[in-house]
Amino acid sequence: MIEVRLALTRIRRYLELLGDVVGYQFDEADWDAVQYGTRGLNPGTVESYEYSLFGAQTTQLNISLCSVKGEVSVKVLAEPKIENLIGHISTQTDSQVIATVRQAFALASRPSHFTN
Repeated sequence: MIEVRLALTRIRRYLELLGDVVGYQFDEADWDAVQYGTRGLNPGTVESYEYSLFGAQTTQLNISLCSVKGEVSVKVLAEPKIENLIGHISTQTDSQVIATVRQAFALASRPSHFTN
């Protein structure tokens, strides 16, 4: 099982990517079901919403709201080789990606003919 914590604003894209990995087309009906199923959950409790993706590989999702406002936990249960692939899906926010790129650029050596 894999557990991922991510910003609530990123869950839909994460589930779409997860669907791609398992051969499932995550669409509007799925998104409506997830939104409806998580609507009554209390943050920071053991309450969760279970949802299945029936693609090339059946994948079980367990979605709960974290105690940190705006964060969600997604537990994914699939075959080990699928879980390995799922583990490579990036959950970084746009600002985290930008910060990583800026840091890499700042640390990169530059040829002597480059000026600041």
